Amino acid sequence: MMAGNKAVGARIAAILPGLCRDRGWQAQVEVYSLLRRWPEIMDTEVVAHSHPDKITAGVLWIEVKNLAWMQQLQYRRADMLAALNARLHHAQIKEIRLRLPDKQTAALKEETATVRFLPPDPAALSTFTKLAAAVKDPACRQALIDFWYLSHACQKDEEA
Repeated sequence: MMAGNKAVGARIAAILPGLCRDRGWQAQVEVYSLLRRWPEIMDTEVVAHSHPDKITAGVLWIEVKNLAWMQQLQYRRADMLAALNARLHHAQIKEIRLRLPDKQTAALKEETATVRFLPPDPAALSTFTKLAAAVKDPACRQALIDFWYLSHACQKDEEA
């Protein structure tokens, strides 16, 4: 059974880069992978007091816990932008915008959201990562894992 899974993983790995390139998804997959890689890219203080919320037209929106941290991160935006863009090859984040959480906005967002970002089950991620190990090229393997992660993390609301 495991050999069959490796063969499927190898076939997916063979077609995934071309599919992403042909459909113009490379840049989008790469940019959205930053959401998952936030803790790897930013230092522990930034991660503890903020999280990426969304990316729209090259603008990364970051939700910051409080006004003090918003002011602190205002001074660090250029460094944060450089750190993020250093990890991108097919796209660039043009701007970072910071915002505070707002209970009314959050409630409205929950009512009107059509897609939510929910990390997938760690066991499922681990299983898929093992399958993807059959892919020899490390960049292709990571792109495949990122693509799987995002396809499972972006959940469409039932009501939408």
